[in-house]
Amino acid sequence: WQVNQYTFTFDSNGGSDVAAITQDYGTEVTAPANPTREGYTFTGWDKEVPSTIPAADMTFAAQWQVNQYTFTFDSNGGSDVAAISQDYGTEVTAPANPTREGYTFTGWDKEVPSTIPAADMTFTAQWQVNQYTLTFDSNDGSTVVVALTQDYGSAVTAPDAFVREGYTFLGWDKDIPSTMPAENQSFKAQWQINQYKVVFVSENDVLSEATLDYGSAITVPEVPAREGYTFLGWEPKVDETVPAHDVTYRAQWNVNKYTLTFDSNGGTDVAAISQDYGTEVTAPAAPTREGYTFLGWDKDIPSTMPAENQSFKAQWQINKYKVVFVSENDVLSEATLDYGSAITVPEVPAREGYTFLGWEPKVDETVPAHDVTYRAQWNVNKYTLTFDSNGGTDVAAITQDYGTEVTAPAAPIREGYTFLGWDKDIPSTMPAENQSFKAQWQINQYKVVFVSENDVLSEATLDYGSAITVPEVPEREGYTFLGWEPEVDETVPAHDVTYRAQWQVNVYTLTYYVNDEVAYTVEVPYGTAIEPYTPEVPEGYEFKGWVEEVPATMPAHDVDIHGTVTIISGIAEVFVQAGGPVDVYSLQGKLVMRMTNAADARKLPNGIYVVNGVKVLQKR
Repeated sequence: WQVNQYTFTFDSNGGSDVAAITQDYGTEVTAPANPTREGYTFTGWDKEVPSTIPAADMTFAAQWQVNQYTFTFDSNGGSDVAAISQDYGTEVTAPANPTREGYTFTGWDKEVPSTIPAADMTFTAQWQVNQYTLTFDSNDGSTVVVALTQDYGSAVTAPDAFVREGYTFLGWDKDIPSTMPAENQSFKAQWQINQYKVVFVSENDVLSEATLDYGSAITVPEVPAREGYTFLGWEPKVDETVPAHDVTYRAQWNVNKYTLTFDSNGGTDVAAISQDYGTEVTAPAAPTREGYTFLGWDKDIPSTMPAENQSFKAQWQINKYKVVFVSENDVLSEATLDYGSAITVPEVPAREGYTFLGWEPKVDETVPAHDVTYRAQWNVNKYTLTFDSNGGTDVAAITQDYGTEVTAPAAPIREGYTFLGWDKDIPSTMPAENQSFKAQWQINQYKVVFVSENDVLSEATLDYGSAITVPEVPEREGYTFLGWEPEVDETVPAHDVTYRAQWQVNVYTLTYYVNDEVAYTVEVPYGTAIEPYTPEVPEGYEFKGWVEEVPATMPAHDVDIHGTVTIISGIAEVFVQAGGPVDVYSLQGKLVMRMTNAADARKLPNGIYVVNGVKVLQKR
């Protein structure tokens, strides 16, 4: 027999999964752990789970009981709110909002869910304190009392007593609370009218005096006349009604002013004098009038201001002045004339070499208000010496006053020429006419030399600017002619000149051949020392030397040098072919040596040896 297996299947009916149990018939069964389901309590399976596997499959369904959960409401100082206890998942009706004196309910600390969740919850009421306002009616007071808007229950600071012009503050119509009540309130100021003293005074005399209610009408007394003064009004200005303070009004008077005016009668202006009646008068400074002397006023000026305006007129006498005309310290005319009379200008005598410019100062049409000397003004004539440099550098013209000292100009320069002077003498002082001068020149000669390797090829002394003949350049072994230094001019320059032949050493090729193959090539300038060269040879070979003699310096042609390399011996050749150490035996089989390099073969005497099983002739 083979035992059967059967399966227990578990339907959690909305709860957590429960694994099926599959076991052999009759074996002991361990009941599964209880499933879980949010908001429910597991009450068991619809039938009992057997303790051993029966001979059939079975299905078990979970049984559940719904849980109840409670919402608790903390009104946080407000009215009580009943708790809500309901089955999980049922619809919840939020409670009515609680109330709290002086506060506004703003909600719960978290949202009340619409259905019961799988847990108890507590909600705390959130409040915002209310604000209330105390307003103050100043009842015509001059100060505006700001209303107090504060949180309910907060401390209230009563406003400071304030003022009403002409009144005394008695207080408010009702007491102001110490803390903010749960309502708006209004308060009205209470006042009592004040009395003030009103006095009128003129020149320290009291004209009237009374004690009156604030704001009552003021009666102004009549002002008595005051000789010599004009009544201006009261200080301060009289109010229409009693002000909110004791007040004294004082009569204000202005002393009368009178004016003394002055007619300068053609002289400088004299300011009028306006002063208070009876004050001391200072006579004005005397006026001035060009060309006249002040004699005084037409009547005496009073020492104090009279009680009337007065006018005064200046009195004058005409002056005489000396008029002189001078030329070169010679008086041409002289006269004493009344100020403003006509001036006659004398004729000016000629002055050789000068031009008459006029008079200094400029002659007035009439006699000025002072003695005056008019001096003739002369301008010295200028003349010019011009210089024709005749091919040389420019020479500036000399323009100077007639008769002034002349400094001869520096000699001009002309390339390749010597300055001999001007065609006529330059005067030592400026003559009374313009003059011209022309430079005189003599052509220069210069030495022209051509040199090659310190040998002078040609030499000649030639006129500046004449043609230069270039000599033929001799050949130079091992060099190439590059030209002349400096470059040869077409014509003789303005200086002695030596042209030197420029040579460039030639480069030739030196080639070394080993066993007819190029081993080394080098470019060597002519005449330079040739460095010895020995070719590298592989191991087992030796260089036999050069066939041609290697020159000590490079000749003026290419050079080929030949050499040979030969193997050292047959044993060395075997060593090279073996690529490493070999044993050398005699024909009798005796070990002669162990070769570690091809050069060891030189140590063997001539003869026949056995190397690597091969007979080899050693011959050097």
